[in-house]
Amino acid sequence: MEFKMSPKIEKIEHSNKIMGVVVDIENIDPETKIQIEEIKKDGQEIREYRSHSDYIMEEPNSSSKYSERYHTCIGLAIVGTDLVTGKKISILTHHDPVNFNPDLLERNKGKIFVQKMNKNIQEIKKQCIPGSIDAVIFGGNRNYVSSILSFSKADYKKSITELGKMCAENLGFEPTVITGPNMSEDLNNNGTNIYLNTQKCRLYIVRANQEDTKTNNSFAPPDVSKQIKENKWKFKKV
Repeated sequence: MEFKMSPKIEKIEHSNKIMGVVVDIENIDPETKIQIEEIKKDGQEIREYRSHSDYIMEEPNSSSKYSERYHTCIGLAIVGTDLVTGKKISILTHHDPVNFNPDLLERNKGKIFVQKMNKNIQEIKKQCIPGSIDAVIFGGNRNYVSSILSFSKADYKKSITELGKMCAENLGFEPTVITGPNMSEDLNNNGTNIYLNTQKCRLYIVRANQEDTKTNNSFAPPDVSKQIKENKWKFKKV
């Protein structure tokens, strides 16, 4: 399908830089609560997946989006301006980092994931005005180890670098890793909840308070190893 820009929107400013807002899950201010509730009421839920090595992806659209309980999971948010309508459209993903595991790729399930992720990124690029797209990566958890799921330093590094390369190849630029992994020792609140207001280009990252505030800083995907080393992020042994 081809998309052509409507003459009515050719002169609109299309800067869609995604603004990240890190929120303490135990101390959400009233205004942020209102914004999150509006997203949950009117937006599209990207449901938490239910099986290991799984993922959730939806086609780009103009709805706000949210997904909760990113434990080991990594996510990608992309926002751009639609060529036809002039409205902002977005995608939000929720996927297990094991999908970038070479062993899984050899068993084809990972290959299917990579193909679908590439297709989704290509689709939103095709639908958007050139230069109007922004993308951010988030998620990961150094403390989450259960009888079924675990998350290692290698998982984190691999998923961040591979997702960064995938975006660079399809979009022509590297996304920002908008925060580091969840480093909280609070195992009752060690997931991350994500709420994306598509039209305002605002991403709420709701998680437990981070004792190491450096994990709230952003960085480029190729710098992930440097960030882990310099900030002394220690992941639990699997």
